[in-house]
This record gives sequence, structure tokens and C-alpha cells, in this order.
Amino acid sequence: GHSKLLGVFLKLLTFGRGLVDLGIEDCAVNIIGFNAPHWNIAFYGSMFAKCIPVGIYTTNSKEICSYIAEQSECKLVVA
Repeated sequence: GHSKLLGVFLKLLTFGRGLVDLGIEDCAVNIIGFNAPHWNIAFYGSMFAKCIPVGIYTTNSKEICSYIAEQSECKLVVA
């Protein structure tokens, strides 16, 4: 119900606030991992820090991951 939704919302806010506290805002955040709750928290939570979440496939090579990180000018990679 509502309490579960509120709990998820608070996790998103907490993640976003953590990024801001680290000085990571208004930038790209690369997220690599499997489709799981933590991936979604990082993806949507980064938006609360005015960041652009960039999903990276776990099947990408190291070179492709580096290319995406460089092209997106990310300040953080979440794995």
C-alpha cells in the first residue's frame, strides 16, 4: 500500500541527497548492474540530484563501458 510506496520514495530521496552531499549533481551518473531494486533506486534516485542516469549493460566490454563513461562525462559509476 501507501507505506510501501512511501518507503521506496524515501530510498530514492536518500540516494539523491547522498549524491548532493558528495557534490554530485547536474551531471551524468552511469549505472551498471542487473535489473534489481538497487539499480532502480540508483536510476531514479539520481534524478533527485538533477543528474541524468545512464544505464550500462552488464554485457558491455570494458572498452564500451569506458566509452560511455567518457562520452556522458559521468562523475559517478554505480555498480
